[in-house]
Amino acid sequence: MRRRLPITLLVCLAAFAAAAPARADVVDDAPAVAAQGTGDMRAFIRGTDGALWTRTWNGTTWSEWASLGGALTSGPAAGARPGGIYDVVVRGTDGGFHHRAFTPAGGWTPWAPLGGGFRSGPGVTYRQGTGQVDVVGAGTDWQLYHKAWEPGVGWSGWNPLGGAVNGAPSIISPQPRALDVYVRGVDNQLYQKYWTAATGWVGYIGLGGSINSGPSATAWDGNRRDIFARATDDAIWIRTWTSTGSWAPWARLGGAPTSGPGATSPGPNRLLVFIREGGNVAYNAFATTWSNWRGFGPAPVYTPPPGPPSVPAPASRPSLTLNAGFGCIPQGGRVPVRVRIHERNGRLKPRVIKVLFFIDRGRRRRLDRHPPYKTRMRVTFRRGSRHRVHARIWFRRQGSRRIQRKTVSKRFTMCP
Repeated sequence: MRRRLPITLLVCLAAFAAAAPARADVVDDAPAVAAQGTGDMRAFIRGTDGALWTRTWNGTTWSEWASLGGALTSGPAAGARPGGIYDVVVRGTDGGFHHRAFTPAGGWTPWAPLGGGFRSGPGVTYRQGTGQVDVVGAGTDWQLYHKAWEPGVGWSGWNPLGGAVNGAPSIISPQPRALDVYVRGVDNQLYQKYWTAATGWVGYIGLGGSINSGPSATAWDGNRRDIFARATDDAIWIRTWTSTGSWAPWARLGGAPTSGPGATSPGPNRLLVFIREGGNVAYNAFATTWSNWRGFGPAPVYTPPPGPPSVPAPASRPSLTLNAGFGCIPQGGRVPVRVRIHERNGRLKPRVIKVLFFIDRGRRRRLDRHPPYKTRMRVTFRRGSRHRVHARIWFRRQGSRRIQRKTVSKRFTMCP
């Protein structure tokens, strides 16, 4: 591919899968969007609970926000592969990147750690002509790092690509066997670095500007690139390259962003860019002309599912309760449960003999005869379905030889 570009200057997996509260160390908290075409798109964002949330476009309407779980310390990066497959990569609480993929046949895969240590959010793309998936990020040493997944082989290690990168990079594959990476330098300029099978990775090419967010790049075909970023005037700007071999000047798109942009091209002559505006999300669409900024509704706010009505124990007796606090459980995740024994009004605690843990009507069971009476039960129920975890407790009150039995339960929901 010939180019004429101007030079101007783990935590463990189980812990990651649990929802997390908002954190002070979140970086690059921009939304992301990826498209299979004008009739199939997905938007992604970090929710107030720290989890990944998504909305789906079916060609006519957008779905409501649905949680995909996780504990994010960055905004997501998303890419689309042929066959309706989507890839999402995020930065976890361990500072490393984590990946989930959606397939029409199997739904969402579990979170998989990609390792590394990053000061930025990620970038991800499908590489045309090879079927690979490429991920980039800014390491703790400010260098750009690259990792690739190859069908039938798996993930490579992290490869340093040099530079001094400030914020999340963006990576696209505008042509077969070609990659473009766009980054914000420590001098707040936009830079490009590209790879082809013939050239390998080239040096950084300065594209100017004065930006204060990581860029978001997209290409509707091999003859066009559109790069979006928030500038120092706190508006979104765009710079475009065409096959004539020249970059157009920066153009102002406006908006009132409180994050960097997330952009995609659902088809030729079509562009879509999303931003946060405080607690809301907004977008601007291009189809021959720009639509101006429109509201996409509030960013997702986590609301815990209602639990069963609580029935207080008599004030004169100790109580036995089930401790199982959670929002939603991902496919293949584990339900953590534990029996708590509380002492009330100075009465001695009951003596527990055994506890039988089970889900719903008992297809999954665990029997525990020794303290601390807790377990983690793996679940693979249908996404979005609701279930109950139960603890049947056999115990003896202090001063009595009679064995009593009590069953306590809590409801949980499988993540969409």
